[in-house]
Amino acid sequence: DDDLDDDDLDHDALDTSRSSVAAPTPDTAAAQTTPRAAAAVPPSVAAAARATAAAARATADDVSADDELAAAEAAEQQLSSPALILFGLIGGVFFLYTIGWFVSLLRSVPDSTSLAGIVQIVLTVLAIAAPVLWFAVTLFVAYRRRVSVRIAWLLVGVVVLIPWPFVSGR
Repeated sequence: DDDLDDDDLDHDALDTSRSSVAAPTPDTAAAQTTPRAAAAVPPSVAAAARATAAAARATADDVSADDELAAAEAAEQQLSSPALILFGLIGGVFFLYTIGWFVSLLRSVPDSTSLAGIVQIVLTVLAIAAPVLWFAVTLFVAYRRRVSVRIAWLLVGVVVLIPWPFVSGR
């Protein structure tokens, strides 16, 4: 007789809120759909399956933790002395560029009454801030990149941000 009466069921065994058994996996879900099928799985097999699953999760967690630790150690490496000196020299060049753009603004103060003059003042102020912003953004955004990549981007900024009005003497 496949029909079970309510008296035949063990309600404490079916109550999952008090059970320490983990959620069923796809392999064991079919076996746990009926009370008779659940009773057919020996407790030792279920415990072994739980232990195997826990060991697999622990191994995966250990591997990911090791990878994260290696990445953090690589990111925290100190700069070499030549790289630090080169960053300082390039920072000094950017500081001189900022001064050059500021002097070019003082040499030719545009007319602030017309729209073209106001736009020229705004663009000159942005040109004054550009070297400092380039240096800061390159160092902070490319922080996890190799030193050679950061130096390359800083050298691109040295070429792009030359204060031409100051250099040409206008």
